[in-house]
Amino acid sequence: MSKRHCFVNDKRIFHMAIIDYLQEWNFAKKLERFTKTNILGKDRQTLSAIEPNTYASRFGKFMYEHVLL
Repeated sequence: MSKRHCFVNDKRIFHMAIIDYLQEWNFAKKLERFTKTNILGKDRQTLSAIEPNTYASRFGKFMYEHVLL
C-alpha cells in the first residue's frame, strides 16, 4: 500500500485513490449495475456503478462524516 495515499483519523487508516473518474455513465455501466443488483444480488447502496451525481453526493457525505471531522 502506498503511504502517499494513506492517512489516519480516529484510529482508522484510510487509503485514498480516485478510480473510474474517466469512465462514462453509459449503457455498459448501466448494464453492469443491473447485473450486479438484479442477478448477483449486490447491495444497491454500496456499488460504485451508479449515476455520477448520486456517486458524488455519496462520496461527499462519506468524506464529511468519516474523514474530515
